[in-house]
Amino acid sequence: MKKLILVTLVLCMALSACTKAEVGKAPTAESAAASSVESTASGGKSAASEVSLPEKTKTAAHVTKTLSSGVVVDADVTMPESMQKTELPEMKGTGHEVAHEGLSEVFFGGAEVESTVTEIADNGYFSSNTMHELWQVGDTVLSAVGTTVAYSNGREVTAMYLFSEYASSLPFGDNRAVYLTGKNLDFATIDEVKEKMRAYIDALGVSVLEPTCYTMDYDTMRDVYGGRTALETYDADFDFVIEPTKENEQYVLEYPITVNGMPLGSFDGGSYSGDVWVTGTSVKVFYGAEGLNMLSMPYALDVTDAGTSQPVLTLDEAIQKLEEKFDSMIVEGEWRVDEIEMAHIAVPIEGTNDARLLPVWRFQTEHTMEYAGKDDPSQTTTLTDRGDILFNALDGTELLKNNGSI
Repeated sequence: MKKLILVTLVLCMALSACTKAEVGKAPTAESAAASSVESTASGGKSAASEVSLPEKTKTAAHVTKTLSSGVVVDADVTMPESMQKTELPEMKGTGHEVAHEGLSEVFFGGAEVESTVTEIADNGYFSSNTMHELWQVGDTVLSAVGTTVAYSNGREVTAMYLFSEYASSLPFGDNRAVYLTGKNLDFATIDEVKEKMRAYIDALGVSVLEPTCYTMDYDTMRDVYGGRTALETYDADFDFVIEPTKENEQYVLEYPITVNGMPLGSFDGGSYSGDVWVTGTSVKVFYGAEGLNMLSMPYALDVTDAGTSQPVLTLDEAIQKLEEKFDSMIVEGEWRVDEIEMAHIAVPIEGTNDARLLPVWRFQTEHTMEYAGKDDPSQTTTLTDRGDILFNALDGTELLKNNGSI
């Protein structure tokens, strides 16, 4: 039971564990979308420039603008090479059901395993009511059901608590950049680990891009641990940071799963229910001196309809949609847009295991408000919320989460 809980925890923590695809220089002049990037930019970084996360990500441009509503746009613009086109299709996909045959041989190397099979309902992302199979050897557990696979032997736990991809995680925040060093550990090089991972990726039957690899060496983990525990806000009972040892060194690899060669956007998705959008997906791996420690894949999609290419909204047009949205609202407090991205997302089709696969323009927002104290109105509290506003890049309609509540 304890191992089942751990596998579930590992899987849940991986649902948002994706990375953006590599994006290159701004497209050629004949690309309406790219030329719009340049025409809209007014100040800031006009040429491609490196950003800290993820590896090899470049900005196509920088936009600095104040909308008529007073909303400030001061944002890098990122656009995957696969989406630098004047036309893109709306595709359809369905859940990629992972085959169970041969899976335990790859993960356990032919060792004798205990296997249990149960039928479950409402499995989550793009899976039907299906069979859940669990393989176990000692403390090591492999779980597969529908589109989902999770493997854990517990040796990844210390590293997991020192590695955070969530900006809202307290007291950690998103600290992946400190591990993005390209260092090789003593037990294996990054290239050697990537080679060893091929068999696991092939067993899952999915198409992936080159992974982003984070090196969790002892010195860096120790610095993270020391920095976190030294914070005045650190709470040992709440923050769960674990002191690392040399034996805890390992790599974290994140392989973006592709849909027709395009990765899904890796930003936080909407709540999973009807008419909402969901986060991207990846194969996430923790690999140490003794081999694979953890692997999780929350879901994958197979394309069922490649769709027909349609004109894509330029960035100028997308910003106009954003302006119209704020003009229709009562704008209170301070609003900022600090990131703009063209991405590919999945929108579940309610009542099915299928999804619409859409190109979107995403505007990452920061909303700051001051609130009067309940007992003493002269005492105010400032709160900042972060969120995303998405527009379908083909027809300009806004995509809402929580069935319309934003």
